[in-house]
Amino acid sequence: MSANDKPRGALDREKTFELLLSQLPWRSLRKCIQANTDLHKQCTLGGYRLEPKKRKRLVQVVLKEARKADFSDAFCNPFFAEWYPIPADLHKELEDYFHSDEYKAYREKNDLGEDDYVLPDEVFERVFNPADVEKWTILVAFSPMTLTETQTARILDDETGSGTLIEKLRKVEEDADRLRSENARLKNEIATLRRQQEQASADLQELRGDRKTLQAANEALEKRAEATQGENRRLRADLGEVRQQSEQRIAELVAELERKVRQADNDAQRVQQEAGDWRSRYEQQCETTRSTREELELTQAALAEEKVRTLELEKQVALYQDFATLILSRIDWNDVGRQMKLTGDLKRLFSSLVRKLNYEEDRTLTLDGSLTHFWEGLVARERSLVHKVAQSNTLEVAGGTVEEYWRGLTDAFEDVQIGLEARAVLLRMLHEIFYQIMEMEDLQSAKIATLIARARKS
Repeated sequence: MSANDKPRGALDREKTFELLLSQLPWRSLRKCIQANTDLHKQCTLGGYRLEPKKRKRLVQVVLKEARKADFSDAFCNPFFAEWYPIPADLHKELEDYFHSDEYKAYREKNDLGEDDYVLPDEVFERVFNPADVEKWTILVAFSPMTLTETQTARILDDETGSGTLIEKLRKVEEDADRLRSENARLKNEIATLRRQQEQASADLQELRGDRKTLQAANEALEKRAEATQGENRRLRADLGEVRQQSEQRIAELVAELERKVRQADNDAQRVQQEAGDWRSRYEQQCETTRSTREELELTQAALAEEKVRTLELEKQVALYQDFATLILSRIDWNDVGRQMKLTGDLKRLFSSLVRKLNYEEDRTLTLDGSLTHFWEGLVARERSLVHKVAQSNTLEVAGGTVEEYWRGLTDAFEDVQIGLEARAVLLRMLHEIFYQIMEMEDLQSAKIATLIARARKS
């Protein structure tokens, strides 16, 4: 006999499966649906979600798919596995028996396999309870237990006979529970209404007292309102005056602000323009500085060459120095100054030059020091000016502004220019003196010593 072998018409599997689904908790029902890919697809078709409020629709979809599968064990077993632990007492009795030594001995005695589950009649009578006929019906339909025809008939008869009575009893109990809940709800509403009525009566008494208080307060407020209206009229007049003054003050502040904004814009433009001018002047000065540096480098190179030549010539100059000094000592500088055609500036410089000569006891003019020292004194200003021009990029910052620095060099340029003119005159004068009284052959070294000795004796 196969598991739960019974007449097909004796058990409605669809109704029994629907009963099983109705007893499944929501979590178990959702788990079974999610485990079956095709079933899950049908349940979520059209954008539906697995939600508790959609349980009725989901049950109908599951029944439809079970119907297509002819309520096969492969389709129904996962749902039965989730339902089986729900009837806890019955589940415990069956599990305790099937895992007991008693059943192990029975299985060995009747040559049953480990996957065979059979209830002997005495055990069935012990665990069967007519009140659990719905649970046994589900076991008959979907469990792997093997029940005898007598046991199956007993369950199905109870299902058709006492099962109807149990169903009616369950409905009566449900109605009773519903009526008890409704009665409790109505009692709570009545109690709430009574409390509200008592509170309303108390509120009414309180409102009557408040009414008297409010009437008195209203009369006082009316008197205060009359006084307040007069005060309001005065305040409106004051407010109009204040508003007029405020608007006038705001207009003045706006005008002042606009003037300051325009002034700030003009200052910004002026500063921007000055910055552009200074930038141009700075770039021009940088270019001038670069050019001056190049000229200075050329000058320094030439000066180095001249120093070499000077060292060579100083030896010869040492021989001629005494001779030239003797000649210059015999010059009447005042008479030379009168005979030369000098400009006013050159005359002042020449007079300053003459004042630098010392008078000896016989009132004759002589040079203080050698001719070289005298000449170097004339070119000192020129060297100082060249140095200041060459180092202007550094000295401008140290000495103040660029304008002040170059304004301070104005007199130096004039002095150097006058000095250059004076040296040119002096060179021409010396040239005339020497070449008029001397012959080129007399400038030989052998003759110079004789001439110097002769000049000193005379």
